[in-house]
Amino acid sequence: MILIRSCIVMNRNKKILNATMAAGMVAVLGTTPILAATQDTENAVSKEETVYVNATAEGEVKDITVSDWLKNSGSADGDVSDVSDLEGIKNVKGDETFTQDGENVTWNTDSSDIYYQGTSNKELPVDMKIKYYLDDQEITPDELAGKSGHLRMEVSYTNKSKKTVKVDNKNVEVYSPFVMVTGMILSSDNFSNVTIDNGKVISDGDKEMVVGVAVPGLKDSLDLSDDLSDKIDIPEGFTMEADVTDCTMENTFTMAVTDLLSSLDLENSEDLDDLQDSLDELDDAAVKLVDGSKDLFDGTKDLYDGTKDLYDGTKTLYDGTKDLYDGTKDLKDGTKELYDGSKELDDGARDLANGTKTLYDGSKDLDDGAAELADGAKTLNTGAGQLYSGTNSLYSGTKNLYDGTRTLYGGTSTLASSYNEFDAGVASAKSGASQLNSGAKSLQSGVQQYTSGVASLADGVQSYTAGVDTVNSNLTEYNKGMQQLTDGVNQYVAGGNQLADGVTSYVNGATQLTDGVSTYVTGASTLAEGTKAYVEGTTALVEGVGQLAPGIDEAAAGISKAATQLAEVAVNVEKAQPDQMVASLNTYVDGADKLADGATQYVAKVGEAADGAQSVADGAKSLADGTAAVATGAAQVRDGLGSLKTGTSDAIKQISSTASEAMNSYADQISAAAANIQTSVEAQSAGVSTSTASGEISAVSSSVGSAIASLESIDTSALDENTAALINSALGQLYSSADNASAAQGELSNIEAQSQVSVTAETNGDDIKATLNALASGLYDTAGKVTSAGEYSVSTLEGETDKLISGASSVADGASSAASGASTLSTGASNLNSGLAQLKEAGNSQLVTGAAQLKKGGTQVRESLTAVSSLVAGLGDISTMTDDVNKLVEGSKQISAGNEQLQAGYKQLTETGAAEQLTAGADELLKNKDTITNGITALQGKDNANANALLDGATTLKSAKSSLDSGLSSISQATGQLVTGVGTIAANSVALRSGANQLTSNSASLNSGAAQLTAGTSDLVSGAGTLVAASGQVKAGIAQLKSGAADLRDGASQLRSGANSVNNGMRDLKNGTSDLASGANTLKDGTSSLKSGAKELNDGAKTLKSGTSSLKSGAKTLDSGASDLKSGAKDLKDGAKDLKDGAKELNDGAKDLKDGAEELKDGEKEFYDEGIKKLKDTMEDDFQSVLDRLEALQSDDAAYTSFTGLDDSMSGNVKFIIETEGFDDGSED
Repeated sequence: MILIRSCIVMNRNKKILNATMAAGMVAVLGTTPILAATQDTENAVSKEETVYVNATAEGEVKDITVSDWLKNSGSADGDVSDVSDLEGIKNVKGDETFTQDGENVTWNTDSSDIYYQGTSNKELPVDMKIKYYLDDQEITPDELAGKSGHLRMEVSYTNKSKKTVKVDNKNVEVYSPFVMVTGMILSSDNFSNVTIDNGKVISDGDKEMVVGVAVPGLKDSLDLSDDLSDKIDIPEGFTMEADVTDCTMENTFTMAVTDLLSSLDLENSEDLDDLQDSLDELDDAAVKLVDGSKDLFDGTKDLYDGTKDLYDGTKTLYDGTKDLYDGTKDLKDGTKELYDGSKELDDGARDLANGTKTLYDGSKDLDDGAAELADGAKTLNTGAGQLYSGTNSLYSGTKNLYDGTRTLYGGTSTLASSYNEFDAGVASAKSGASQLNSGAKSLQSGVQQYTSGVASLADGVQSYTAGVDTVNSNLTEYNKGMQQLTDGVNQYVAGGNQLADGVTSYVNGATQLTDGVSTYVTGASTLAEGTKAYVEGTTALVEGVGQLAPGIDEAAAGISKAATQLAEVAVNVEKAQPDQMVASLNTYVDGADKLADGATQYVAKVGEAADGAQSVADGAKSLADGTAAVATGAAQVRDGLGSLKTGTSDAIKQISSTASEAMNSYADQISAAAANIQTSVEAQSAGVSTSTASGEISAVSSSVGSAIASLESIDTSALDENTAALINSALGQLYSSADNASAAQGELSNIEAQSQVSVTAETNGDDIKATLNALASGLYDTAGKVTSAGEYSVSTLEGETDKLISGASSVADGASSAASGASTLSTGASNLNSGLAQLKEAGNSQLVTGAAQLKKGGTQVRESLTAVSSLVAGLGDISTMTDDVNKLVEGSKQISAGNEQLQAGYKQLTETGAAEQLTAGADELLKNKDTITNGITALQGKDNANANALLDGATTLKSAKSSLDSGLSSISQATGQLVTGVGTIAANSVALRSGANQLTSNSASLNSGAAQLTAGTSDLVSGAGTLVAASGQVKAGIAQLKSGAADLRDGASQLRSGANSVNNGMRDLKNGTSDLASGANTLKDGTSSLKSGAKELNDGAKTLKSGTSSLKSGAKTLDSGASDLKSGAKDLKDGAKDLKDGAKELNDGAKDLKDGAEELKDGEKEFYDEGIKKLKDTMEDDFQSVLDRLEALQSDDAAYTSFTGLDDSMSGNVKFIIETEGFDDGSED
């Protein structure tokens, strides 16, 4: 109807007519099948028919396929009768069967409509011909392919369907009304400067879309007067021209519709009066239409303002998503650094665990060595006690030895033969004492170094435990931070899901928007075809905009909700006190640094302790060698004393026996002399010569002299007092006897001289005899006493020597025990040195490596915290994004307000009943169609690429939840293990600190014991020196013993003095070894604590290793989740950019729509001024004739309702779709 009236009214506006025809093509291509004829009742069976025609590039028919829809046949009672001349009929949608009798077809329905298809070869009611001219020369399509030049394409339609109708009670032949719309798509690479006379060219840069429109036979059917015929151009075809390069053309599509005039209601215009009334009403409606177009313009203006705000909001959203993407990128970099740091931390923890294991193994060896050291010290103390007891006995025996050496003269040979062994023993004792003293000094130095190392170790342990306590105290806050982070991420994921849902809703809304705009364009195009088509198009327009507004509202709501969620995430992150969490992690890293530094210090002190332990081992070895030498020397002294005992006893027995025998012999001689003198006296008295008596007296004197010489040769100073007194008494008697003998000899001389043989001589002879007998008796008595004294001296000497031997045995046993203890001490010191060396060489290296890696890992963790802090700082900018989103929401509200005005304007347009008069405005609407189409393409992208990208981004955002959940789970698990490990370490810190304190507190005792040991060994060296000196004196004494008992007495005196020094030194040694044993026990307690602490440290290191492994795994999962988050944020950013670009295009389209609405408003005014008003002016001319023919064309008699046949009981509708072949030069791209 609109097209017909435009032909009548707009006779001076060919441009508007062409635009309307193009709109009709769009409507045909984009809408659903046209409704059945108006005579269809609501439930009557009707036939909807679509004829598909395949033709050559010149329009020649090749084959025909027809699809029929028996509408409402499913509600029919019984079978449905149909008429069809199709061949190869088949049901294409159901299982219903049919029977056929010629062209009569009966369908068995089953509550469903019938859809069937078949083929035909009958002639079409409208013929289509296409001619091609290249540079004004006609050319075939095959010849045209690949050519270049100026192309003219002429498309003509011939209506062959003539019907006879009644016009003013006359039979008149008219053509069934057909509207032909041909569309083609031309590549801009091959076509340029495209024009068309009856149609529209739409360009999007890549291609040219051409639509041509014609109404064949209508001009003849209307039988217009010459005046109208000259002014109105009703096309029978169209011509398209273009410059072509390497010409190639795709298939073209032509649609032919038959119900163009079916909705035209002219029943109330039976005469000119009625028509005048209708025109008056039309005039009123046109005025209202002008007003409504103004309202429409106002609404589109508000729509434009709203889309502008929408664009501003999407731009801000894009900026926010870009910042979010940058933040997630930084997060990804940070999580990568965190993962790298966690790997380094894990490696360091592994090396730390290995180092602590080595430390534990070394501490066990150290503890074992300390135990052996304590046992050795105990044994050494016992041996030193025994040695002291022996030296004490030795000192007691030296006094007796001094007394006995006075009788050793006779045994000096035996003593001299045993002296070399004794001297070697003394030398060994001195050497051993020197080595023992050197070892004690080394032990004291090593102990000092060890205690210094223990102090440093204690300091390191204190620093380590302080770091552990710091980490442990901050774990609670760290756990709170992790929990808040988990809650924040969960809320972020929830917000991300809502954002994804919002984006999905936005895409759906945008799709609805584009669909609505397409419907709007379709409606605007359909406006040119007729009143019903216009109303439907306008309805589609309003519905599309109505869908646009809710879609925008929904998108704005979704984006606003997402922004709110992001803001909540920011708030939750702020509540999580990220700064405090970062500070806690920094404290943890600082503790790790301190642990690493403490480990380094510990390694240094272990080196010092190892050096001290080496000195202890060397000293212990020297001590063992020295005590062994002392034991050997003591054994040699014991053996020498045995030999001395035997030799001295034999010498004393020999001396006493010889002296006794000599005295008895001298006594016998004196007794014999006395007897001879008696005989001589008697003989003298009888006149015997005195010479005999004188000879006897001389012999007595000689014997007495020999006895005196023998006794004087004895050194009584070396004998005991009783024996010396007996010998001196015997000498006195001998001296007296010698004097008596001399006196007797004198008297005999006097007697002989005086020759007195008298009683006096006899008397004197008796006196001499008595004197000699008394002398002999004294000698006998002295000889007995000498024998008794010798036996007593031997007994006493053997007793005292046995005591010396016993003392020497004690010394030997003590020295053996000391040597055993020193050996044990040496073994323990060696084990201690071995354990410390193992710590120094193996464990220390691993510990240093682990500490370095721990420190490096801590540094990387600290660096990764910077990226996390940047992300947290980035979340603070969400408030700005929220403000921009609020602007976006305000823009959507303005769009909604504009939509309401648009709906009001549309309502006003529809309520006037004059919507069919909008032909003049259709052209202006169509001007905006290509812009809107381009906007749709830009918004949705080619093949909905932008919308799909947004949906994919939303899907990726949702899918990131699993990665985040996995990462959070790993972090939670790692955190639990970390808490357990740190808790274990912290729990062991007390024991470790106690062990360190115990070690430190025992250092003083150990140093004191080492000092006392050194002092004792110094005394021992001094005593050994004295012993050596005494040995020299003994040697001199032996020499003197050989030359005289006096020198032997001096040597024995010096030996007693030396024994006293040895005894004092051994007393100090005993005290020193006691302190050493006490210190060793304390050391044993300390090493036990150290071993326990090392085990707990090793267990804690294992737990730490497990925690760092979980941390590394969690960091890897977090890094993977951050990667997914980064990817999703990029997709979101890209989607936001596409949304921004689409919003820009939408804004541009809204501007064009506003401009179009403004032109529509102006066109409506022009329509009224130039159309309705003039129509009223010209209605009296030949308009009645035109109306009569229009009524005739509208009648069933003129309608073309079916191509294949129609049952009398049915109404029908048919449309044709003709596809022509394309052509190209056959070359491959």
